[in-house]
Amino acid sequence: TTIAEWEQHSLWENVRRLVTSDDRTLKGELENRINILLLGQGGLGHNGPYLTDIMVVASFKPSTTELALITVPRDLLVLIPGFGSRKINNANALGEQAHAGKGAELASEVVSTTLGIPIHYYARLDFVGFARIIYELGGLPININEGFSDTQYPDAADGFMTVNFSPGWQVLSGTRTLEYARSRHAAGTQGSDFARSRRQLQIMQAFKDKLLSPGTLLNPARSLRLYSLISESIQTNISAGEAVRLVDLLRAVKGSHIITRNFDSGPGGLLREIIGTDGAFLLVPMAADFHELQAATQNIFDQGGLVAEQTTIQIENGTNTPGLAE
Repeated sequence: TTIAEWEQHSLWENVRRLVTSDDRTLKGELENRINILLLGQGGLGHNGPYLTDIMVVASFKPSTTELALITVPRDLLVLIPGFGSRKINNANALGEQAHAGKGAELASEVVSTTLGIPIHYYARLDFVGFARIIYELGGLPININEGFSDTQYPDAADGFMTVNFSPGWQVLSGTRTLEYARSRHAAGTQGSDFARSRRQLQIMQAFKDKLLSPGTLLNPARSLRLYSLISESIQTNISAGEAVRLVDLLRAVKGSHIITRNFDSGPGGLLREIIGTDGAFLLVPMAADFHELQAATQNIFDQGGLVAEQTTIQIENGTNTPGLAE
């Protein structure tokens, strides 16, 4: 209430005056790379409440205001300390099983080892909280490039329902955004985990733009409601002062400075598909270890220009050997 009624400055400036100073630095800032693990889980009331449907590393380079969003596929087979080889989306749940409230810490450790980068911060959000935050923001504007229909989307009664999305620009409610992010059984190209990962990255970009827009930050009532919702819905090791500093930095990120990377098993991908001894679908590196994924992650900003402009490379065969270009 004090912050909202202190009218000499904007809400954000008032928060800054109370909880932080301009010379505060974040972990990783001096090294010019801040890495945050974003986790999305079903939460209590869902089957497998602590299994993570969403695992994304948000990596920010302060000197160039570039932001990389790197999707970690849920079916990636990794070594989880104390539990052996498991799908990476089990790390959060196994951490909770071992020590309540510590799941995100174990997930951060596993992702750090797998991708070869330090994870400085984490933020874990459950689906109900996610939908409530989107509702408070007034929905998310999303351009759906390819429409789809999923007849096996889980409903609230442990059964299935059908969700449909038409192509084109539309504002998705919290519930619809969640359906768009979680759907994985659609017919056609949208019925894969990789397509779902791409949709999740699209949502994150739209969420960032809406959350950091003047219409949100300069609205004291909405900002305070969002603060309350986020406090209730997100478990994080980012302090209030660090959050203010992080928002200040991220506000400088432009759409053209956002790089996305989705590790997959498609043509040219760094992963391949296998079936485990128990019949489970798994993803493992094409190489003998994770060094290719680590190199791609560590050097992602060096390739940013090519990724951002979606460069196409054409190989022409000027030799007398058929198939050499391939």
